[in-house]
Amino acid sequence: MGEQLELTGVPQRVLEALAEELARSPEARLTTAQVARVGGQAYSAQLEPLGALAPEATIAVLQAVAAERRAKHGPELELVWTGPEASVSHSRSSAVVLRRLFEQAQRTVLIGGYAFDHGAELFAPLHGMMTERGVETEIFLDLREIAKPGVEPEAFARDRIQHFLRHNWPFEGRKPVIYYDPRTAQRGASLHAKCVVVDGKVSLITSANFTDRGQTRNLELGVLIRDRGFAETLVGQWRGLVAQGIVRRYEG
Repeated sequence: MGEQLELTGVPQRVLEALAEELARSPEARLTTAQVARVGGQAYSAQLEPLGALAPEATIAVLQAVAAERRAKHGPELELVWTGPEASVSHSRSSAVVLRRLFEQAQRTVLIGGYAFDHGAELFAPLHGMMTERGVETEIFLDLREIAKPGVEPEAFARDRIQHFLRHNWPFEGRKPVIYYDPRTAQRGASLHAKCVVVDGKVSLITSANFTDRGQTRNLELGVLIRDRGFAETLVGQWRGLVAQGIVRRYEG
């Protein structure tokens, strides 16, 4: 191989996905189309030299580098973006990342703080994993509005949550466990802490709401964090709110 191999900047998820992709076609050498299929377009230049190797050698290299990354136990950070980008981009689309996270979920998904306007489309892969794999899903819902004078916060919260389910979770069968902060119905506070945590090991922190604008049109910035310790701490933060009664579970 005449070119120097430099994979330092290639995310671990790209390395692992490419190894899986090649394993499905063991006779084929690495191509730009395969790189694109796993969302690695921004790293094509670094990965191109691997195309000169035999397929089994390419798989071995990818797996070895990924294993070394895992052994270091350091967090892997990845830029997530919505909106126009420069001609050379090192980010992944918010909508693509979100769908991929839901499709990869094996046990649990926690979603906190987002606004929704086309949840049925975004939640379809998650509902599929809940049905097929028994994935447990929790949503900490921002009520988005303030109760009118004389309306009890609990009744108002029930109405807003039912509205959310009608318009964003039109699926038969399993539903997410939903929590809400009753303060947001009374004083105009917001449940504004936005995150997604999958299987207690991968976290998405992003400004992009689960809306058409947030996922496709606005300028939005996020970071995907692959670190079990951070994810567990983040989940624990939400659990603490539940334990102290600051947020409450919807019993519908």
